[in-house]
Amino acid sequence: MPVRPNKLFFRIALAFFASAACWFLLSMLPSAMKVERAMQRGAHWIFFSDFQQSSGLGTLEHPFMMLQLQESKQVPTPFVIATGDDPDRIFDANPLSPSDFAVLLESMYKSDVTDVMIASPLTWQQADPFALEALEIAIAKTRYCVTSAPVTRAAETDPLPAAMVRAAIPLTQVRGNFRTLPQVNRLAIAESVLGKEKSWAGFSSIESESPTPQKEFLLARWGDQVIFSSSLLAVCVREGIRPTDLLVDVGISILSPRTGHWWAIDEFGRCNVNETKPSSPDLLAHQLIRPESKDLAILNKHLPPVHILHKASNEDSLQGPQRLLQHLYAAPRVVDKITWHRLSVVSELLVLLFMTSLAILIVNHHGPLRLLALLMLAGFWIFTVRWGATWLPLSPTLLACLVAWRLQPQPNPSPDPLPTPDPAPSIETAVTILPKPLPEIAPEPIPEPLVSIEKIRPQKKRKKVLDDNISPQLPLDGFD
Repeated sequence: MPVRPNKLFFRIALAFFASAACWFLLSMLPSAMKVERAMQRGAHWIFFSDFQQSSGLGTLEHPFMMLQLQESKQVPTPFVIATGDDPDRIFDANPLSPSDFAVLLESMYKSDVTDVMIASPLTWQQADPFALEALEIAIAKTRYCVTSAPVTRAAETDPLPAAMVRAAIPLTQVRGNFRTLPQVNRLAIAESVLGKEKSWAGFSSIESESPTPQKEFLLARWGDQVIFSSSLLAVCVREGIRPTDLLVDVGISILSPRTGHWWAIDEFGRCNVNETKPSSPDLLAHQLIRPESKDLAILNKHLPPVHILHKASNEDSLQGPQRLLQHLYAAPRVVDKITWHRLSVVSELLVLLFMTSLAILIVNHHGPLRLLALLMLAGFWIFTVRWGATWLPLSPTLLACLVAWRLQPQPNPSPDPLPTPDPAPSIETAVTILPKPLPEIAPEPIPEPLVSIEKIRPQKKRKKVLDDNISPQLPLDGFD
């Protein structure tokens, strides 16, 4: 049914304003964007089912990405040097003192070891200041040195140490709800040595969080910064990844776009670690003080960095960090990626106006024109998403179609026709209607007499006998 132009423009304007309000709601409220992300994940599995993972928020700044992963065929093992076993008493103390660590790092530097990760916290109480200064000098000689320290949450907040600042990223670089990450604000041990100029520092544990079996923290929130685990920083050193290059999507993954490394995390910044028994340490610390030729050959075959782990009486103190390192080393790689980009604000609103007009044409017309508008609307959206690598918001479009359907013109009701009297039957077609015969009524049965005739007759005979016994009266005198 044709529609007058003024009413048609009114319907288009009303449907467009409703869809534009939905568009602005998605842009301003992250909770409302969850509906759009669910639609993006559905379209992801329909159009690109061979891409296993997804990332991104689906916004203009953080577009929705689909990732195709490939497991590493040859997983390298971390090169581990264990401290704690010192049968020849080469070091002064166990655990190692600041001077012992300074001697160990100096000997490793002379053996061409330039990248070092120290997993055990460098904490001592009332340590010799000259030994601490010698340790700082030995750390400064390395190209990359990753240090570790336990962190916690307390009532008073301390400033983030400089070594952790160099290996941290701002919260603005984190996607998703970063408030679910564990919050810390100080070192668990204030006398921790982290390095002064070139070192990167990460946390070895979070003392204020309860440990969970087979789960390890990779992220923590300190003020407006996000700090990383020292084990993850060590893998970054090995692969040449700077922490600022990492893309953190809370609840999904940590991604290195340049190298393709992908680590899955939950909403608390934890990864799943399998309970596998790690291999034995490659060397012991005392073997590097006066290294033999065979020890130097083993040391020169490794790929940096060298991981220095402390082996205490508890065997898990060594195996726990080793499991985490092996899990991070075995991270899958991203081999292909598809990004659904978003248009600018003006462009998306113009596209939304076009799709709203098509929705109005669908509900206001019938026949070939309605089918043509429906095919144009669906084909335009599918082509843009599938082959154009551009995401058009689906929630405002569906809302525009719903409003257009509610505003479709109703047909004018026609008046009811007047009732026409029935024509009189003709003589030829007249039929005599006879009344229905009454039903026959069966006669009621005659009731039997209470006294039989045989019983009544003897009484009559008796009466006759009585009459015979009466003597006849004689005529009176004077009469005949």
